[in-house]
Amino acid sequence: ARLLLAQLGPEGGAPAALLRARLCVFERDNVGALREIELARAGAAAGGLVDVHATAAEIYCALDRLAAAEDEIRAGLELDAEATCLLRARALLLLSRPGQGEAGLELLERALAREPQLPFTSLPLREARLLAARARLQRGEAAGALELVRAVRALESSHVPARELEAEALAAAKDLEGACRVLEELRADGTDPGLALIDLHRRAGTLCLLERRRDAALEHYARARELGARDSDLGSGAELLYRAGIEATEAGALAAHTGDLEAARASFGRALRYDPGAIEARHRLARLDYEAARFGAAAEGWRRVLEQARAEDLPLPEPVHLWLARAYAHSGAPAQARLVLEQELSERPDGEWAQQTRAELAELPAEPPVVELPSKG
Repeated sequence: ARLLLAQLGPEGGAPAALLRARLCVFERDNVGALREIELARAGAAAGGLVDVHATAAEIYCALDRLAAAEDEIRAGLELDAEATCLLRARALLLLSRPGQGEAGLELLERALAREPQLPFTSLPLREARLLAARARLQRGEAAGALELVRAVRALESSHVPARELEAEALAAAKDLEGACRVLEELRADGTDPGLALIDLHRRAGTLCLLERRRDAALEHYARARELGARDSDLGSGAELLYRAGIEATEAGALAAHTGDLEAARASFGRALRYDPGAIEARHRLARLDYEAARFGAAAEGWRRVLEQARAEDLPLPEPVHLWLARAYAHSGAPAQARLVLEQELSERPDGEWAQQTRAELAELPAEPPVVELPSKG
């Protein structure tokens, strides 16, 4: 822009000076902006003074000198009260004041109806729509707010404040699942909605439950927990997830018994999604991984089973430590397998599985001897 304006030189006259003034504002050269305005004022023909007053008013708004902006607008109104550039300037003045978003939007829309290609309107129009949408939301007019926000997103689909406000409007319109989708997309793009998304999933879960959509409710409650919700935050949803975890574990066990291993894997995975503490589901899923030669995944599953059992002092009906050691050994980590077996013997030297543990420990390959390098002396 500066290069093009420089090519115009003095022949650009007042219109070029007004553009240079706007450019100075972008470059934070406030003194330069005011100097260019005065140059434009001095060189403007009678018909161009309205544009000078309008541009000066907008620049004064940008500098938070609203009284000076009012003076410029007043002078412009005496020349042409319906000039589109003056409508734009009046809109910006309104947008600079609290609670005037809808009035500012009305003026911008009137100006654009008369001059659809009116420049320097895209940003004010976006802000006016968002402010007006917020005002409508505060009055409980969710549908009207949503219409304005979606008009913004139609032009700037990735605009973060618009996406956040769309979620808020959807929630106000009782479309909690739609609000969750918007915030999940926002989160996937790198903006963390924080507690707002957790609360929306929790509320959506409760609504789905009231609508007798149990599976959808479970998904929302599970997602809220993944995002950091505690059982106390979920209320009855926590109990629902716990029961669903038991049901999914039983379904997985039945599927495994009938040979439908894919269904079994899906059921155990679902059980752990609903209840990360579903220790039986984790153990059975590790067994499936082991049998499929996915030894690394099996080892990770059994490691977590053992950690949970020890932390919660839970009795294990099977020798999980033996399965874990075997998974480590098959995955090429015999040293890890040895540590598991040695720890078990250290804690339970006379336990039910002690003899088999010693036998499997003896079958592990011997650790390589430590070779001492000769000292320089």
